[in-house]
Amino acid sequence: MKTVGYQAFASCKNLKEINLNDGLSEIGYTAFYNTAITEISIPESVTKIDSSFSDTDTLKKVVFRGKRTVIPENAFSGCKYLKELTIPAETEHIYMNAFAGCKNMQTLKILNPGCVMDGKSNISDYLTIYGYESSTAQKYAEENNYKFALLEDAPVAASPSPSPVPSPSPSR
Repeated sequence: MKTVGYQAFASCKNLKEINLNDGLSEIGYTAFYNTAITEISIPESVTKIDSSFSDTDTLKKVVFRGKRTVIPENAFSGCKYLKELTIPAETEHIYMNAFAGCKNMQTLKILNPGCVMDGKSNISDYLTIYGYESSTAQKYAEENNYKFALLEDAPVAASPSPSPVPSPSPSR
């Protein structure tokens, strides 16, 4: 399947889970509007999202697999239980209305220090935008009265601790 069409699953209240295949290129306008999906993983191959998940009240987690150059207007608007989102470093442009009405959004991590962020949006009173110092994320947060925190460098995966080396048996 290459495209999930216009309102393909809109208002399917029993739709709680869906797996989007690699090779999918487009998720149409309000394709998953008002469904019961709680988590979605968007494949790298998807180049167009068009208000696809707006008003999906149950959506709690969104994972972008691979590159995402634009987060369009209203993509996730009204997803009132979406709490945390990490925007990939390849993202060049975010239309901030993409998250309008995400009343419980607490964490928005912007990994591209030069990402263009357009439009004022009432996202959440609890929102902290994380980004790099002097980034567009910091500027956006300050101009729109959101909390801002510096984004630490991505943590390096800890290597497993070495097994203790047994002490040699005492000689007799």
